[in-house]
Amino acid sequence: MEKFLESLLKYFSLIIAIPPIFGAIWQLIELSKMSLSYIRFFSVSQLIPDGILTLVVILLFFLWIIYTPKEIFSEEINTENKEITTTYFDVKKPKKYLGILFIIISFLIMGVWYEKITNFFLDNINQSFSFFLAVPLNFLIFVLIFYLEIISIENLKPYSEKKILEPLRYFLFSILGFFTMSVVLKYYSEFNKQMLFPNNLVNIKKVENDIKTKYPNTTVKLKYLNDKYIFYSITDKKKNEKIKIVKFDNLFEE
Repeated sequence: MEKFLESLLKYFSLIIAIPPIFGAIWQLIELSKMSLSYIRFFSVSQLIPDGILTLVVILLFFLWIIYTPKEIFSEEINTENKEITTTYFDVKKPKKYLGILFIIISFLIMGVWYEKITNFFLDNINQSFSFFLAVPLNFLIFVLIFYLEIISIENLKPYSEKKILEPLRYFLFSILGFFTMSVVLKYYSEFNKQMLFPNNLVNIKKVENDIKTKYPNTTVKLKYLNDKYIFYSITDKKKNEKIKIVKFDNLFEE
């Protein structure tokens, strides 16, 4: 804990500066998704709540980064052939079947990670346990898959030529990168949707019903909101979409 506090104090100014930046990026992305012209509805005061929310996620990730064993990423230079080797992954008795097995296991974990674990957390994203466990657990899964892929390469080294191993290494890491980005985007999409507004808030339902009354035979969907405006998408049967902007204060009108 002392180590964490020292690192926290060391990077405190950076940690404080990052959340509002992420909050601004989040808001810019959501506004520009409707149209670049909607950026004029950018709210500076919204950076504070968005920043606090982002800060919690960053601190959780920062905590797990600090306590991740440094040996996993440590490297040393072999003075004889001047190659950089990762000593933590040295395999004393490499076996070809283990290399293939670890690759298969890593792919299976990626599938479970994307389809089961991610969906579980997203289904319970409003629960405190899900919110606080999602970041560290997903990070651990990433490290596990990374470890399995490295070990698989180490086991295959004596049985494969370098011209085969190098493309295989890039292929495995590329797949891991693709899956990681897919998981991040999946979390972002659902997190953005869930964190816009509580699903059980009566006020927001009232505003939506008022819009549906004014625009019958349409589909009304909440697109984005900040502390000043609420943006609704109104889509007719011909799939033509329009944006309705409602003042945030309308939530509290009786």
